[in-house]
Amino acid sequence: MRYPNAKITAIDVSRESLRYDADRLAQSGLGGAELIQHDLRDVAALQRRFDFVSCIGVLHHLADPVGGWAALTEVLNPGGVMHVMLYSAAARLRVQAMRTEFADLLRRPMSDDLLREARQPRHRPQRSGHRRVNRLLYLGRSARSVAAPV
Repeated sequence: MRYPNAKITAIDVSRESLRYDADRLAQSGLGGAELIQHDLRDVAALQRRFDFVSCIGVLHHLADPVGGWAALTEVLNPGGVMHVMLYSAAARLRVQAMRTEFADLLRRPMSDDLLREARQPRHRPQRSGHRRVNRLLYLGRSARSVAAPV
């Protein structure tokens, strides 16, 4: 870990997601993180400030994304860093294409031909001119924010 003395606090409104987060953190050797079931829009109620806040795939689901952003910036220390990731319809096109392909394959009876076809995807990823992101710490799978005070 780059900052071995960092204290990690993970919040999520979903208890199930927190269990998932706990497993992911333990697998990463970060089992000492504090996990709290809490709404990020009220993160100030924790009465903590953070040097780093990571919010992955959450803000765009809120009725008031700007309010969610404001809540996170309120707990960010001066000079702190916030990492935010938003999903977009364009970014999800490949996922939707693969789900459709899998659904089509699963409707058919199992056969050697089906297995061969499943190994030859019909929807090859299209390369765009955009740079690919190779390093991303991803914790949790639903509405979540992860903050690490130092």
